[in-house]
Amino acid sequence: MKEKPTPIILQTDEVTQGDVTTEVTATGSVQPVDEVEVGTQVSGLVSKIYVDYNSQVKKRTAVSGTRQDQSAKKTLSTRRLTTIQPLTN
Repeated sequence: MKEKPTPIILQTDEVTQGDVTTEVTATGSVQPVDEVEVGTQVSGLVSKIYVDYNSQVKKRTAVSGTRQDQSAKKTLSTRRLTTIQPLTN
């Protein structure tokens, strides 16, 4: 004797227009896929940013531009002067 299959019960509702929202709750920590250190050879304020968040860049690609402050300009000028001064005896 075969058992009757359990009937599938479907709930239906009237179709309406509205926002769809989803909420996800999780615990743990987020780790980056790749982590790199970014540095600069001059000091100053960042005046331009050439890339966006999560942009892919290649090695030695400029990602930002700086506007040098007066102390940085003075330091660079002093370095240039010291490198071009002739040796005296």
